[in-house]
Amino acid sequence: LEIMLVGLLAIASAFVGSYTNYAISADVNRQHHMPTWYKVRPHHVSMRLKPSCDGIARRVALTHAIGLTVASSSVSGAFASGGATSGRTTSIPRAKLRYFGRVTAAVAAFESLKATADVGSVSKSTFFKEDAGYSELKTAGYLLAVAFKIDGKIPPERIEQARRHKALMTSLDKLQSASKDKARDAYAAAAVSLNAFLEGVELPPLGDERYRA
Repeated sequence: LEIMLVGLLAIASAFVGSYTNYAISADVNRQHHMPTWYKVRPHHVSMRLKPSCDGIARRVALTHAIGLTVASSSVSGAFASGGATSGRTTSIPRAKLRYFGRVTAAVAAFESLKATADVGSVSKSTFFKEDAGYSELKTAGYLLAVAFKIDGKIPPERIEQARRHKALMTSLDKLQSASKDKARDAYAAAAVSLNAFLEGVELPPLGDERYRA
């Protein structure tokens, strides 16, 4: 739509320019064809033509200004919305600011869960309660994952980080339902999935000192 509008404005500008030349030549021709007794002195011709030409010039300038404004907004809009690489210039840095802290806290909670998994079931652990580590990985982790899209038209299931997040949540669900004798193995499997997810969203692996802060 914006491209069509710019094109129409360019056509209008060309039409006004042509009309300006026509108006000037028509006025001069009229002066040449008038009877000798009716002709106006040259300075009268210039005074007569000036207001009309100035008005047309103002309209031409306004047309160009509108065209430049629309073109500028189109370009700035393209840079803002992106294109093929928009996700890597806007979405990812913003997502990191919003969700790194929440995901980091959830990973720290997961690490503290290991001691419980080593001795028995973790189904009643604080980690799986509402608004705790599991919930944060499910929500903030997902929002962080889908921010790593290359193109806004790509569905979440085709984003590598989103696929890793899905695998992580599946392993955490298995950990939550694991029996006492299988909790340790389920925790180890979840740790592998979590490390894969962390790598995908550009966070350090389990054991990093940031998770101990």
